[in-house]
Amino acid sequence: MAQGILREAAVVLPEQTYDQDKISEIDRKNLGAIAGYEASITRKELVERIDALKAMGLESTEDRVENQLLSARLGRADPEALDDDIGGIDPALLYKEIQPEDIKEFSRRDLRIFRNMIYARHGRPFKSESLKGYFGVLEWYTPDAKYTDARLTPIDRKNIQTILTAENKFGGPLREGERELLEEP
Repeated sequence: MAQGILREAAVVLPEQTYDQDKISEIDRKNLGAIAGYEASITRKELVERIDALKAMGLESTEDRVENQLLSARLGRADPEALDDDIGGIDPALLYKEIQPEDIKEFSRRDLRIFRNMIYARHGRPFKSESLKGYFGVLEWYTPDAKYTDARLTPIDRKNIQTILTAENKFGGPLREGERELLEEP
């Protein structure tokens, strides 16, 4: 996943445990405000911000990180960014049969986005407002009203099942309206 500035560092994180009940109501409201703001930024605004950063030369680490985050939000791998993840997900994972260890550090939200990214690559239009907002700004995403699951490859189908299995370990896939969706862009 993200390599960034700590590309050389070996960081070992404890096994992911998530207890939603430990998040205060204020934190939930703050997450909702942040997600709402991020969702309100249009594709045009994101591109304008990237252009402005590049015009300044991307001289500081902060500028390069900002460029990386904006590029990732647009779904592009920018050669001037600090790593080549797209939206926080290694694009190579989309073209191979993923293994549970490939996604073991993904949150429930990330798993939902990754699973739906498989569908989005083939033009699936989304009903969920949060998924419309997430994929709607990505430069490579073009919804197609004629989409059917017949477009999915055998690898896509296996990967969707692997992701669903991981989501079920967290209590099942996130659904629109669940509290955890406050964390979504």
